[in-house]
Amino acid sequence: MQQHKFSTLTIGAMVILAMLLTGCGKGTDVVTGHLPVSAALAQVREAIVPLPPAKRAAYMQQHFPDLGQQLVWFLREHNTLPNGATVQNVEFFAGSLEKVKAEDGNGVTNEGFFENQLVARVHIVGQQKPVDVIVSCLNGAFNLPGNLVQAGMTPLGTQTPVERFTIANGEGIVPHVGYITAVELARKHHIMLYRGKKQDPVHIISYDEALKADTDQTQITAGVKPGDKFDLIAGAYTPAPKAAPRKHLRAPVGKRAKVKRISFRR
Repeated sequence: MQQHKFSTLTIGAMVILAMLLTGCGKGTDVVTGHLPVSAALAQVREAIVPLPPAKRAAYMQQHFPDLGQQLVWFLREHNTLPNGATVQNVEFFAGSLEKVKAEDGNGVTNEGFFENQLVARVHIVGQQKPVDVIVSCLNGAFNLPGNLVQAGMTPLGTQTPVERFTIANGEGIVPHVGYITAVELARKHHIMLYRGKKQDPVHIISYDEALKADTDQTQITAGVKPGDKFDLIAGAYTPAPKAAPRKHLRAPVGKRAKVKRISFRR
Protein backbone atom coordinates (compact mmCIF):
# COMPACT_ATOMS: atom_id res chain seq x y z
CA MET A 1 0.00 0.00 0.00
CA GLN A 2 1.35 3.42 -0.93
CA GLN A 3 1.65 5.85 1.95
CA HIS A 4 1.02 9.55 1.40
CA LYS A 5 3.14 12.00 3.31
CA PHE A 6 1.97 15.59 3.83
CA SER A 7 4.23 18.40 4.86
CA THR A 8 3.39 20.66 7.82
CA LEU A 9 2.74 23.48 5.37
CA THR A 10 0.28 21.37 3.37
CA ILE A 11 -1.63 20.31 6.48
CA GLY A 12 -1.82 23.91 7.68
CA ALA A 13 -3.22 25.01 4.32
CA MET A 14 -5.85 22.26 4.47
CA VAL A 15 -6.93 23.33 7.97
CA ILE A 16 -7.31 26.95 6.91
CA LEU A 17 -9.30 25.89 3.85
CA ALA A 18 -11.61 23.79 6.02
CA MET A 19 -12.17 26.72 8.38
CA LEU A 20 -13.08 29.00 5.51
CA LEU A 21 -15.48 26.47 4.01
CA THR A 22 -17.26 25.84 7.32
CA GLY A 23 -17.31 29.45 8.48
CA CYS A 24 -15.11 28.73 11.50
CA GLY A 25 -12.71 31.44 10.43
CA LYS A 26 -15.31 34.05 11.37
CA GLY A 27 -15.32 33.11 15.01
CA THR A 28 -18.60 32.79 16.88
CA ASP A 29 -22.00 34.22 16.00
CA VAL A 30 -22.36 36.97 18.62
CA VAL A 31 -26.18 36.80 18.51
CA THR A 32 -27.34 33.23 17.98
CA GLY A 33 -26.96 31.00 21.01
CA HIS A 34 -26.30 33.83 23.45
CA LEU A 35 -28.65 35.20 26.12
CA PRO A 36 -30.21 38.45 24.91
CA VAL A 37 -30.47 41.55 27.05
CA SER A 38 -34.08 41.68 25.83
CA ALA A 39 -35.97 40.07 22.94
CA ALA A 40 -38.83 42.58 23.14
CA LEU A 41 -38.10 43.97 19.65
CA ALA A 42 -37.00 40.73 17.98
CA GLN A 43 -40.14 40.67 15.82
CA VAL A 44 -38.99 43.84 14.04
CA ARG A 45 -35.90 42.10 12.71
CA GLU A 46 -37.99 39.12 11.61
CA ALA A 47 -40.27 41.44 9.62
CA ILE A 48 -37.61 43.60 7.95
CA VAL A 49 -34.51 41.49 7.26
CA PRO A 50 -36.17 38.91 4.93
CA LEU A 51 -37.27 41.73 2.58
CA PRO A 52 -35.19 42.74 -0.47
CA PRO A 53 -32.68 45.42 0.65
CA ALA A 54 -34.31 48.04 -1.59
CA LYS A 55 -37.66 47.67 0.20
CA ARG A 56 -36.53 47.57 3.82
CA ALA A 57 -36.34 51.31 4.54
CA ALA A 58 -39.83 52.08 3.20
CA TYR A 59 -41.32 49.11 5.05
CA MET A 60 -39.78 50.16 8.35
CA GLN A 61 -40.96 53.74 7.96
CA GLN A 62 -44.50 52.55 7.27
CA HIS A 63 -44.79 49.82 9.90
CA PHE A 64 -42.28 50.85 12.60
CA PRO A 65 -42.15 54.67 12.59
CA ASP A 66 -41.67 54.70 16.39
CA LEU A 67 -38.98 52.00 16.56
CA GLY A 68 -36.40 54.55 17.70
CA GLN A 69 -38.68 55.61 20.53
CA GLN A 70 -39.23 52.02 21.64
CA LEU A 71 -35.58 51.07 21.36
CA VAL A 72 -34.36 54.03 23.42
CA TRP A 73 -36.89 53.32 26.18
CA PHE A 74 -35.72 49.70 26.51
CA LEU A 75 -32.07 50.80 26.48
CA ARG A 76 -32.79 53.20 29.32
CA GLU A 77 -34.58 50.48 31.29
CA HIS A 78 -31.54 48.22 30.93
CA ASN A 79 -29.09 51.03 31.78
CA THR A 80 -27.41 50.81 28.37
CA LEU A 81 -27.55 54.59 27.95
CA PRO A 82 -25.92 57.09 30.35
CA ASN A 83 -28.33 58.20 33.06
CA GLY A 84 -30.24 61.33 32.00
CA ALA A 85 -28.65 61.41 28.53
CA THR A 86 -30.53 63.17 25.74
CA VAL A 87 -30.78 61.15 22.53
CA GLN A 88 -30.27 63.18 19.37
CA ASN A 89 -31.39 60.51 16.90
CA VAL A 90 -31.20 56.82 16.04
CA GLU A 91 -29.88 55.44 12.75
CA PHE A 92 -30.88 51.96 11.59
CA PHE A 93 -28.95 49.55 9.35
CA ALA A 94 -29.43 45.96 8.19
CA GLY A 95 -26.85 43.42 7.09
CA SER A 96 -23.88 41.33 8.20
CA LEU A 97 -20.49 42.15 9.71
CA GLU A 98 -17.36 40.29 10.74
CA LYS A 99 -14.77 41.06 13.41
CA VAL A 100 -17.23 42.52 15.89
CA LYS A 101 -17.78 42.25 19.62
CA ALA A 102 -21.11 42.14 21.43
CA GLU A 103 -22.02 41.95 25.10
CA ASP A 104 -24.80 39.47 25.86
CA GLY A 105 -27.41 39.39 28.61
CA ASN A 106 -24.91 37.90 31.07
CA GLY A 107 -22.47 40.74 30.53
CA VAL A 108 -20.08 38.45 28.63
CA THR A 109 -18.35 39.96 25.60
CA ASN A 110 -18.29 37.62 22.58
CA GLU A 111 -16.11 38.14 19.51
CA GLY A 112 -16.98 37.03 16.01
CA PHE A 113 -19.67 38.00 13.50
CA PHE A 114 -23.38 38.51 12.97
CA GLU A 115 -25.49 37.81 9.90
CA ASN A 116 -28.63 39.53 8.63
CA GLN A 117 -29.20 41.60 11.73
CA LEU A 118 -30.83 44.96 12.38
CA VAL A 119 -28.40 47.41 14.02
CA ALA A 120 -29.27 50.69 15.74
CA ARG A 121 -26.73 53.48 16.15
CA VAL A 122 -27.85 55.81 18.93
CA HIS A 123 -26.39 59.33 18.87
CA ILE A 124 -26.30 61.12 22.23
CA VAL A 125 -26.08 64.89 22.68
CA GLY A 126 -22.64 65.87 23.95
CA GLN A 127 -21.13 62.42 23.36
CA GLN A 128 -18.92 61.92 20.33
CA LYS A 129 -19.08 58.14 20.18
CA PRO A 130 -22.53 56.65 19.47
CA VAL A 131 -24.00 53.58 21.17
CA ASP A 132 -24.43 50.62 18.82
CA VAL A 133 -26.88 47.83 19.63
CA ILE A 134 -28.29 44.79 17.84
CA VAL A 135 -32.07 45.30 17.77
CA SER A 136 -33.18 41.66 17.98
CA CYS A 137 -31.44 41.11 21.32
CA LEU A 138 -30.52 44.67 22.45
CA ASN A 139 -26.99 43.39 23.06
CA GLY A 140 -24.42 46.16 22.94
CA ALA A 141 -22.14 45.90 19.88
CA PHE A 142 -18.54 47.13 19.74
CA ASN A 143 -15.78 47.46 17.16
CA LEU A 144 -18.33 48.36 14.47
CA PRO A 145 -17.00 50.40 11.53
CA GLY A 146 -17.54 54.14 11.68
CA ASN A 147 -19.24 54.03 8.29
CA LEU A 148 -21.63 51.07 8.27
CA VAL A 149 -22.77 51.73 4.70
CA GLN A 150 -19.23 51.43 3.38
CA ALA A 151 -18.96 48.22 5.42
CA GLY A 152 -21.81 46.78 3.36
CA MET A 153 -24.85 47.39 5.56
CA THR A 154 -28.11 48.81 4.17
CA PRO A 155 -29.27 52.15 5.67
CA LEU A 156 -32.90 52.08 6.83
CA GLY A 157 -33.35 55.68 7.90
CA THR A 158 -33.04 57.89 10.96
CA GLN A 159 -35.64 58.49 13.71
CA THR A 160 -35.72 61.14 16.43
CA PRO A 161 -37.37 59.97 19.67
CA VAL A 162 -39.73 62.34 21.48
CA GLU A 163 -39.27 61.33 25.10
CA ARG A 164 -41.48 63.88 26.84
CA PHE A 165 -45.16 63.95 25.96
CA THR A 166 -48.61 64.71 27.36
CA ILE A 167 -51.73 62.62 26.76
CA ALA A 168 -54.27 64.58 24.71
CA ASN A 169 -58.05 64.18 24.54
CA GLY A 170 -59.12 60.87 23.06
CA GLU A 171 -55.68 59.25 22.93
CA GLY A 172 -53.66 56.73 24.90
CA ILE A 173 -49.97 55.87 25.24
CA VAL A 174 -49.61 53.87 22.02
CA PRO A 175 -49.45 56.82 19.56
CA HIS A 176 -46.38 58.08 21.40
CA VAL A 177 -44.31 54.93 21.92
CA GLY A 178 -45.87 51.98 20.10
CA TYR A 179 -47.86 49.10 21.55
CA ILE A 180 -45.14 46.99 23.23
CA THR A 181 -43.56 49.95 24.97
CA ALA A 182 -46.98 51.28 25.97
CA VAL A 183 -47.73 48.04 27.81
CA GLU A 184 -44.34 48.09 29.52
CA LEU A 185 -44.80 51.74 30.50
CA ALA A 186 -48.15 50.85 32.03
CA ARG A 187 -46.50 47.99 33.93
CA LYS A 188 -43.70 50.24 35.20
CA HIS A 189 -46.06 52.93 36.46
CA HIS A 190 -48.88 50.60 37.63
CA ILE A 191 -51.37 51.97 35.10
CA MET A 192 -54.38 49.68 34.66
CA LEU A 193 -55.07 48.09 31.28
CA TYR A 194 -58.57 47.19 30.10
CA ARG A 195 -59.95 44.89 27.45
CA GLY A 196 -62.15 47.10 25.29
CA LYS A 197 -63.00 50.77 25.72
CA LYS A 198 -64.70 50.67 29.12
CA GLN A 199 -62.44 51.33 32.08
CA ASP A 200 -64.13 49.29 34.77
CA PRO A 201 -62.80 46.51 37.05
CA VAL A 202 -64.46 43.64 35.20
CA HIS A 203 -62.47 44.46 32.06
CA ILE A 204 -59.01 44.69 33.65
CA ILE A 205 -56.36 42.69 31.78
CA SER A 206 -52.86 41.78 32.98
CA TYR A 207 -49.76 43.21 31.29
CA ASP A 208 -48.63 39.79 30.09
CA GLU A 209 -52.08 39.08 28.65
CA ALA A 210 -51.98 42.44 26.87
CA LEU A 211 -48.65 41.58 25.23
CA LYS A 212 -50.17 38.37 23.87
CA ALA A 213 -53.48 39.91 22.80
CA ASP A 214 -54.50 40.09 19.15
CA THR A 215 -54.95 43.84 18.86
CA ASP A 216 -56.55 43.42 15.43
CA GLN A 217 -59.47 41.74 17.19
CA THR A 218 -59.40 43.31 20.66
CA GLN A 219 -58.82 46.88 21.75
CA ILE A 220 -56.62 47.34 24.82
CA THR A 221 -57.14 50.61 26.68
CA ALA A 222 -54.73 52.17 29.15
CA GLY A 223 -56.13 53.93 32.22
CA VAL A 224 -54.70 57.33 31.36
CA LYS A 225 -56.47 60.64 30.94
CA PRO A 226 -55.83 63.95 29.18
CA GLY A 227 -53.08 65.91 30.86
CA ASP A 228 -51.10 62.90 32.10
CA LYS A 229 -47.40 63.55 31.48
CA PHE A 230 -44.59 61.10 30.68
CA ASP A 231 -40.87 61.86 30.88
CA LEU A 232 -39.00 58.84 29.53
CA ILE A 233 -35.59 60.41 30.16
CA ALA A 234 -36.29 60.75 33.87
CA GLY A 235 -38.49 57.64 33.99
CA ALA A 236 -41.34 59.71 35.41
CA TYR A 237 -45.13 59.61 35.06
CA THR A 238 -47.19 62.52 36.39
CA PRO A 239 -50.99 62.04 36.39
CA ALA A 240 -53.06 65.09 35.56
CA PRO A 241 -54.45 66.93 38.60
CA LYS A 242 -57.91 65.80 39.57
CA ALA A 243 -60.61 68.29 38.73
CA ALA A 244 -61.86 70.21 41.74
CA PRO A 245 -65.44 69.32 42.72
CA ARG A 246 -68.02 71.83 41.58
CA LYS A 247 -69.22 74.17 44.30
CA HIS A 248 -72.97 74.63 44.72
CA LEU A 249 -74.29 77.90 46.08
CA ARG A 250 -76.36 77.11 49.11
CA ALA A 251 -77.19 78.74 52.40
CA PRO A 252 -75.22 77.70 55.49
CA VAL A 253 -76.89 75.02 57.59
CA GLY A 254 -79.12 76.59 60.27
CA LYS A 255 -79.56 79.87 58.48
CA ARG A 256 -82.11 80.84 55.93
CA ALA A 257 -80.85 82.44 52.79
CA LYS A 258 -81.94 85.99 52.36
CA VAL A 259 -84.11 86.43 49.32
CA LYS A 260 -84.55 89.82 47.79
CA ARG A 261 -88.23 90.45 47.21
CA ILE A 262 -89.22 92.15 44.00
CA SER A 263 -92.53 93.97 43.89
CA PHE A 264 -94.40 94.44 40.66
CA ARG A 265 -96.77 97.02 42.16
CA ARG A 266 -96.47 100.61 40.98
